[in-house]
Amino acid sequence: MIKLERIMDQLLELGQIGWEPERGMNRPPYSPAYDRAREFVRRIMDEAGMKTRIDAVGNLFGRYEGNVAGMKILLSGSHLDAVPEGGIYDGPLGVLGALEAMRSLHEAGNRHPLEVVAFTGEEGGEMGGTFGSRCFAGAVDFGHLPPDDVMESLGVSREKILMSRGDSGNYEAYIELHIEQGPVLIDQSAGIGIPTAIAGITRYLVTVSGEANHAGTTPMTARFDALKSAVEVLGEWYEYAFSRKDFVSNVGKLAVYPGSPAIIPGSVEFVLEMRSVDRDSIEQGVGKMKSILATLKNSKGTMSLMIDKGAAAMNPLLREKIAFVSDELGLKWLELPSGAMHDAAPVSREMPSAMIFIPSIGGVSHSKDEFSTPQDIRNGVEVLARTLHMLDRK
Repeated sequence: MIKLERIMDQLLELGQIGWEPERGMNRPPYSPAYDRAREFVRRIMDEAGMKTRIDAVGNLFGRYEGNVAGMKILLSGSHLDAVPEGGIYDGPLGVLGALEAMRSLHEAGNRHPLEVVAFTGEEGGEMGGTFGSRCFAGAVDFGHLPPDDVMESLGVSREKILMSRGDSGNYEAYIELHIEQGPVLIDQSAGIGIPTAIAGITRYLVTVSGEANHAGTTPMTARFDALKSAVEVLGEWYEYAFSRKDFVSNVGKLAVYPGSPAIIPGSVEFVLEMRSVDRDSIEQGVGKMKSILATLKNSKGTMSLMIDKGAAAMNPLLREKIAFVSDELGLKWLELPSGAMHDAAPVSREMPSAMIFIPSIGGVSHSKDEFSTPQDIRNGVEVLARTLHMLDRK
């Protein structure tokens, strides 16, 4: 039986760890606040009768043994770290919701072993996003790790990354409960979202080079201003991006060099991000930016790949079960792609995986103001619990 009051009490108490008034959450991975949050959840797992462990990179697992020998593990969870000035629901809902759902299933008598996981480093940091789940899935690119001294400062090493890989052959499925982080469910008056796929993320460092010179003595007609060229590039890019419906794009980081009011910009760097569930759409976007840069007359533009994470399809059979359970509970559900990255993406490459979304009020997330109602939380945990029960009984 799902106990909403217990979930809400845990969410709110956990939400105080790393919270800064007027700013929001400050709980990056491998920080003292993160360690306190993980120990808080571990204590709840211990009190619920789970056997707990923390792997070599910091992923926390809580486990109930199954009643039938030879059955594979049912896994559910999310992450505990947060973006700077974020909220209290993104990640922790999936961990504490899974804990409540697994506890309910265990009390009814579970056949499969049950595990709740709190992955570390989903939101990024020195080790990159979805770090803990990529370690678990064996999806870490050793050619793109930070320097050894950076890893050592976090207590991470190549050996520990290898030690933290899970044995996917022992797992039946992974299901992750999460807030939507967008407005679609609210706009469509739907109580449950069932992601069809998690969008891939591609990022390029784009550099526009001109010629630095004295800002006071150089006539306007004699300037090779890199910022002027970058503005023209971005203007054409935004016109293109806003005409497309098959991907989203963002330029959230821009730097001007040398960075002085008295010097004409000699170069500009910005990070171009594209997200889509369709690989061809990303490739078309990359081609478009290259063609824009090729038209520059008084400057030069280059692109350097930073991140390229492919889209991840969610398991259709698991999606059907989530839809069935939602119908059973009388909840309107909607299939939709996830524009945000989640731990389910790397895990899905190792075992059948799916996600359950609940509405984010106002479509707000990655903000101290993110909020989901207690009723939506109850609905999400109930759908998760019943879906896990179906999997346990098959």
